[in-house]
Amino acid sequence: MPVITFSKKDFDELLGKKLTPNELRDLLDYAKAELEHAEGDTISVKYNDTNQPYLWCPEGLALLLRGILGKETGLPKISTTKTDKAILVDKTVKTIRPYIAGFIAKGPPLTEYLLKLFIQLQEKLADSYGRHREYVSLGLYPADKITWPATYKAVKPDTVKFMPLDVDKDMTLNQILEHHPKGKEYGWILAKHKQHPLLVDAKGAILSYPPIINSQTTGRLTVGEKTILIEATGTSKTSVELCAVIFAYALAARGYTIHALTVKDEKPHQCPNVQPAENPLDATLVAKRLGLDLTQKDIEKHLKRFRYGYDGKNVQVPPYRQDIMHAYDIIEDIGIAYGYNNIKPLAIHTHTRGASLPDVPLLNALRDLCVGLGCQEVFSQILSNPEVLYNNMNVAREDFIEIENYTSATYSCVRSWILPILLSMLAQNRKAEAPYKVFEEGLVTVRDGKNYHDEHHVAVTLSHAEANFTQIKQFAEHLIRQIGKEYTAKEDNHPSFIPGRCGALWIGKHKVAFFGELHPAVLEKFNIDMPTVGLELNVSVLQ
Repeated sequence: MPVITFSKKDFDELLGKKLTPNELRDLLDYAKAELEHAEGDTISVKYNDTNQPYLWCPEGLALLLRGILGKETGLPKISTTKTDKAILVDKTVKTIRPYIAGFIAKGPPLTEYLLKLFIQLQEKLADSYGRHREYVSLGLYPADKITWPATYKAVKPDTVKFMPLDVDKDMTLNQILEHHPKGKEYGWILAKHKQHPLLVDAKGAILSYPPIINSQTTGRLTVGEKTILIEATGTSKTSVELCAVIFAYALAARGYTIHALTVKDEKPHQCPNVQPAENPLDATLVAKRLGLDLTQKDIEKHLKRFRYGYDGKNVQVPPYRQDIMHAYDIIEDIGIAYGYNNIKPLAIHTHTRGASLPDVPLLNALRDLCVGLGCQEVFSQILSNPEVLYNNMNVAREDFIEIENYTSATYSCVRSWILPILLSMLAQNRKAEAPYKVFEEGLVTVRDGKNYHDEHHVAVTLSHAEANFTQIKQFAEHLIRQIGKEYTAKEDNHPSFIPGRCGALWIGKHKVAFFGELHPAVLEKFNIDMPTVGLELNVSVLQ
């Protein structure tokens, strides 16, 4: 979970109130955070929730708490100034890292303290929200050194040289990935691409190599700068633009003016977009969900304390609150503002006896067996995306449940099997020491004629130098034998596995499991460089 460090004196000035440590601890509950450390003028705050990244800086935290304290309530607004400056998006980045957002901030000379804070926010957004720069990364630049327009494009990594940060010589992109510390740390993000993204200005000067490193000559931000370019690149347009908005609010809180850039892609638009979203809110729904008899004035008061706007029917949601997807999210904030400790508990009117669901003992038995065979259990999101579930697995896209208004392409549909998720986890943890032996038990949703139904699956992956078909076949057979089922093993054919090295277990007329050695094409798409075998077991058929 993110931890940020900042000056207590500076935070008190942003807040407009001097707080004692105990007062700060109490207020941090509203931000789902806690005081990690306090010594002298330095404090550290740990966040226990990652769905509100605007809070990961003292400016954002103070913005919320000013509302909670009643010092400044309602929708916070910042203004932007239009400019003729633009970032041109070349079509070559479309399949690599297609989205970019950016703006220019002008204000007082940058101090060493503010520079550290902005870099801290940059890193927290990229690491925690951007999943170690894979989905989002950010760059800060001295804007006065840039000749406009800038261009965001892709190039072959052995054809371009520039001087990266903290290096005194030019290096090709391949050399940066091989020798520079940041290249070694984040090069895996671009490993499967033949072309890599670059941000250059109108004179061809390289500003940065997203998401790896900035240029030493045009991409190093230093103390004293008055004009700053902030840009974000990534694989999700919503996430990239959110990071730009968060930075815009943070800089505006420090007295900077925000100057919009035009991002000229397929649909040219101004960035940052600081217009609030509008969500209808029914007061009767608030009362029903919270069990509180709140008047319109009560609802308005609590909403404005949480920095929403409200006109009696519609709620204006700040642009940095992309976590608001439903009226229930807003109602949750009303409940927090009211204070859950202030809600009087009601006596229980019904009495029931709790018990496990019928399938839980079998699921627990299978989990214990997997642990006994040396596997580590993992837990993933039930949401995924067609790229991982089908394209990367060499499987034709079937009918799946897609989220109608998804905010991130990473989580755009409900998973129909678990094995691709495990392979994605292996790809993200390649730095861990082999062998990798992981499993997951969870729900999937599959097509059943015109309808869909949920099934419990158990998936297993073994990835190491000696992984082979025999190992995963024995694993599958052991699971079925230990739960007392008679089965038949048959050869199977599945596009995710090597032909001739794929099998299935049948119980009567039902195929309950399939397994085998993952196809090299699948491993290449996940950037897994060692033999890997997998198993998917349909537990629902075993009931």
